[in-house]
Amino acid sequence: MIERNFKKIVLFLKPLAMATTYLEGDKYPTAACVIPSILSLQEHFTTTKEKGPMLKSLCDLGLFEMKKKFEHFMDVTHPQFDQTYLMCSLLHQSKSLELNGELAPNPNNQPQSTKAKANILFLQLIYTFFNCLVFFYF
Repeated sequence: MIERNFKKIVLFLKPLAMATTYLEGDKYPTAACVIPSILSLQEHFTTTKEKGPMLKSLCDLGLFEMKKKFEHFMDVTHPQFDQTYLMCSLLHQSKSLELNGELAPNPNNQPQSTKAKANILFLQLIYTFFNCLVFFYF
């Protein structure tokens, strides 16, 4: 029983380790992958929480801490919104906002809710961009 729980914890932590290892790289650009990584981890916490009660409190804590720590560049309505990572994701030559599952592979290759979140962020950024253009133009 302890070994089975240990395996569940290792599987739970694997996407966190993969995202951390990738984002701490210094030989390649990583700013474009910050938002896709956060969305993948949020999806991982949400789906893991729904699968069973063993990791539910850990998933809830992870989601809460991620929201608190990354809110200023994940929520365009935040008063201190910083669009740097979102712009890097949009301008990077890879299609990183498609979130093709490279950080947290899954059988369907793309959870719909994560893709929807990325699309919403993209649309919010475009809206903010055009509002800035209108503001500076007039």
